[in-house]
Amino acid sequence: MKTYTIKATNGISLNELYKGLNEGAKIVIYGYCISILALTFRLISPPYFIRPGERISKYRLRYNILSLIFGWWGFPWGAYLYCRYDKDQL
Repeated sequence: MKTYTIKATNGISLNELYKGLNEGAKIVIYGYCISILALTFRLISPPYFIRPGERISKYRLRYNILSLIFGWWGFPWGAYLYCRYDKDQL
């Protein structure tokens, strides 16, 4: 099983992480796809810690652009997965 480190925590302690989650913070992941000819890879980002009031789009945008540039080229699943991930992240 692959493990991930939570991004954008800026070295906060575990208690501060729990406190932030109780105050409305979120931990989110983003799906994206990369295609190479007939191969399409469905991938997920590392988890991001989003503080209350923080704009979620600053993390989401990089994965939407990555899928837009590299994701929809694969046949037959590339365009489908690109549209699916793009719709889910809006």
